[in-house]
Amino acid sequence: MINLSDESLAAIKNDVSVFHYLSMEELRTLAAYFKIKKFPAQSLICKEGDICNEVVFILSGSVEEKKATEFKDKEIVFGVYKKGAIIGFTAMPNGTVSPVTIIALQDSSIIKISRDDFDEVVKKYPELGIKLMKGMLFSLAKRLTSSYERITSVF
Repeated sequence: MINLSDESLAAIKNDVSVFHYLSMEELRTLAAYFKIKKFPAQSLICKEGDICNEVVFILSGSVEEKKATEFKDKEIVFGVYKKGAIIGFTAMPNGTVSPVTIIALQDSSIIKISRDDFDEVVKKYPELGIKLMKGMLFSLAKRLTSSYERITSVF
């Protein structure tokens, strides 16, 4: 169990948009399920093809998502994400393999919530689980809208 001060939780709530929907009390409850991890620059967070059973929220630094192409040693960068972004969500709901490789571009700190812990939150605290999912959905919708804009700007 991670013991975070109210000041730390307030900073997390402010910096990670997914948590904007939560009260401080709800965030304290959720924090019991947090695992905070630091990654030095250029380190691997998740490799394409690895089993992914967690969702990740970036607290500091920046990370890159990329995917291998059919051409040897060629990859496509799908995005560079900074403080407040959510990553690793595509495979977490059903525990499938990660479709992308995620690398820390700078020294980065993240919060991880495993699929099992996420399921436990939803079971024990259904309203908290709904608010968390609402925040995640909002964040993903915003990212998808931004992707549409980037794709159409190419044409």
